[in-house]
Amino acid sequence: PNFLEIDGVEFRTNAATQGGGALAITDTGTSIRDSHFEANQAGERGSAILAISASLLVERTSFAANVNQAVVDRSAVRVESASGYTMHNSTLHQNNGGITVAGSGFVQIRSS
Repeated sequence: PNFLEIDGVEFRTNAATQGGGALAITDTGTSIRDSHFEANQAGERGSAILAISASLLVERTSFAANVNQAVVDRSAVRVESASGYTMHNSTLHQNNGGITVAGSGFVQIRSS
């Protein structure tokens, strides 16, 4: 199985016309630790992260000032059809949306 590990990375001022302004993940297990997403933009879903059919673990990561231009779903992080989504010890601050989980199997948000 595919797996992506991101540790200590800053994603700043990235843009996408569709979803996933900084990061779009499909069919891949992903862990993001000790990272920062700031001032990213998306035209639709997930101004910082869009994960589709992927398990996603986010730890000790911050999301600030990410902007989504969508009319309905303005999430900073959007997870669709995932086997699991876990967020620990992370913050969302001054984004124009929070977290959207659509069709996910397992969701855990703790100390965030």
